[in-house]
Amino acid sequence: MTTNHPLIKYGLFCFITGTTIGFATVNNLTIAIIPYLRSVMLAIAALVLLIWASGFKINRRILLSFTLLIFMNLYGTIRGLDNLSYLNYLPDLVVSTIVVLTGLAYFGISESERSQLTVAIYLVIFAAVWFLLLVFTGGLNLTTMAFDFQVYSRDGRYILYSQGISKFYGFAAIVAIWVAQKVNHIGGKNTVYILSFVFISLSFLGGGRGDFLALIIVIVLMGFLSSLRGALFSLVIVFIVFFFFFECVPKLSDNIIAAQRFVVILTGSTFGLRDILFNESLHIISNESNCFLFGCGFTYFQEYYGYSYGMYPHNILLEAAIVWGVPLVLFVISLFALGFAKSGRGKFLSWIGIFFVLLGMKSGDVLGSWFALSFIYFYAGVGLSALVGSSRLLRRRGGMRE
Repeated sequence: MTTNHPLIKYGLFCFITGTTIGFATVNNLTIAIIPYLRSVMLAIAALVLLIWASGFKINRRILLSFTLLIFMNLYGTIRGLDNLSYLNYLPDLVVSTIVVLTGLAYFGISESERSQLTVAIYLVIFAAVWFLLLVFTGGLNLTTMAFDFQVYSRDGRYILYSQGISKFYGFAAIVAIWVAQKVNHIGGKNTVYILSFVFISLSFLGGGRGDFLALIIVIVLMGFLSSLRGALFSLVIVFIVFFFFFECVPKLSDNIIAAQRFVVILTGSTFGLRDILFNESLHIISNESNCFLFGCGFTYFQEYYGYSYGMYPHNILLEAAIVWGVPLVLFVISLFALGFAKSGRGKFLSWIGIFFVLLGMKSGDVLGSWFALSFIYFYAGVGLSALVGSSRLLRRRGGMRE
C-alpha cells in the first residue's frame, strides 16, 4: 500500500536519518549533537506515523510484519529466560522493537517512487552538508586526506579508523547513485554522480574494510540490474576498485591509516577477534542441538562463553541461528525471499536494506541492526501475506468445485 500523505516523505527521511546518523560520529561536535539529533529524528518519524495512522487503516502486509517481529522477539525472550546474567539487554530489546515497528510501517506506506526520490534527494543533501560540517569543524582534513577521529576505543585510546563513518558514507553513496539513475536532468545527474564518488572516497577513508566492500558489491548489483549504461558504470567501478587495491593501496599504506587497514586484505591476514567470534558461534550451532533446533534465546552466546553483553557474535545470521534456531531462521529467510521477489526488487529502500544486511553479516546483531531488521521483517511479512492469500484462493477454488 502507498499513501500520498504529504508528511510521509518527511517521516521517512527522519526515520532513515535517525537509524543511520549514529554511524557518522567523528569529532567532539558530532559526538555531542548526534544523540540529540537521532532522538529528535526518530521521534518525528514516530509522530508522523501516529498522525497518519489516526486516519488510515493498516493493511495485511504491515500487520503480518508487525506480528512476525513481535513473535520473534517474544520467542527469543522466552527461550533466553535462563540467561539471567544478561537482563540488561531488555532496554535494547524494547528500543529495537519500537524502532523496527516504525521502520516496518514506513516500508509499507512509502512505496511511491516519486516520494522515495524526494526523500533520497534530501538524504544526499544531508550527507553533503554533514561532509561540509566535518571539514569546517576539523573532523576531516582535506590536506592529509584523513578523518581526525576524537572517539575513544574501549580501552581509552583515540581510534584511528571508523567502521561507522564507512557505513554512513557507503549508505550515502548508494542513495546518491540511485538518485543519479532516476534524475533526467543531465546537469543534476552529473552533479549527483560526482557526489557519489566523493561519498565512496569518504567511505574508504573511514577505514571500514567490510563496510567499503559491501558498498562496492551493492554498487555493482545496482548497475547490472538497472540498464546497459548502469552495467558499464559497474564495470568501471570494479576496474577502478581492483586497480586501486592492487596498485595504489600498498603505496598509500605508509601515509593513510585507511590504506593500512586494507593492506591486511591483500596480505591474507586474519581479521582477529571477528574470526574467533565467528568460529565460536559455529561451535554453538554445531554442538548444541537444542540451540540448533529451537534456539537458546537472547544473549545465550555471552552466557555460554562468559563474555560481557557487548561481546556478541558480530554476524546477524549466526546470532539469529543461536537465538531462534536454524529451522525458524530458515523459515523467515524463505518468507523474506518470497516477499522480496514479489515486490522488493530494484527499490530505493531495498538497496539500502541490502547494504545494511551485508553489514550485518560481518558486524551486526539481532537487536541493533535497525534498518536491516525493518527490511527483513517487512518483506518476510509480504511473503507471509502472499502465502495467506494463496491458501485462501486455493480454498475458494476448492469450494467452487464442490
